[in-house]
Amino acid sequence: MLDTKSKIHIVGGTGAMGTWLRVFLESLDYSVSISDEKKAAENIEEKDLFFISVPIEKSSVVISDISKQTKKDCLIVDLSSLMELNSEVLKNCDRPAMSLHFLFGPTVSSIKNQKVIYKSYKADGAGYDLLDIFKTEGAHIIEMDSKNHDFQMAHVQSLTHFINLCFAKTLIDDKIGLRGDISTPIFLSQLSTSLRVLAQNPRLIGEIQMLNPQFAPVLRNFIETQKEIAGKIKDKNISELADK
Repeated sequence: MLDTKSKIHIVGGTGAMGTWLRVFLESLDYSVSISDEKKAAENIEEKDLFFISVPIEKSSVVISDISKQTKKDCLIVDLSSLMELNSEVLKNCDRPAMSLHFLFGPTVSSIKNQKVIYKSYKADGAGYDLLDIFKTEGAHIIEMDSKNHDFQMAHVQSLTHFINLCFAKTLIDDKIGLRGDISTPIFLSQLSTSLRVLAQNPRLIGEIQMLNPQFAPVLRNFIETQKEIAGKIKDKNISELADK
């Protein structure tokens, strides 16, 4: 059972998302300790819940190492933006475990109406207590298997980041000045989105695109679609382009 007497630790709690989670839990009177990804938590065997909030490529090693040192009923929660990568280590860690993906960034002031995706690995008791915390505060909780999650994220995150990075680089390469008097509402909206992407952790943006194996075919399809549409523009085929 998870309650305000439970001892919670966040590995990676010095990062932006880890800090947001700590502040959120402490505002609800939960006891939270933190460490960065390079420093081991103190009194590991006393903790009731471990959140793993580290770079995706390091997360499986951290999960495996932590789970070997915790008590048997300690809940292990992976906060990676990709789920399939760590599904086996969570399944086999001999602890109640769960994947959680917050579909929002650390700048949100409230979790109300925000979406949280989860996949449980024998995390019945404390795992559902944890989900209830988010539900009570107004979050939308979505259960999803890891493979489907990563397929969705290949479009929702990986492809979106790729498009915006390409858009931003084109503006930079062409030395486009950002004068408000010649901007359209659509351009300003796209620019705002690109700047938001660029403001994120660059390592995370790279990991989301490079470590999701389901993004490669999505990217190929996107590039083929670009070539097809570019061909119609080159041929000045307005009628076919309009039909697209």
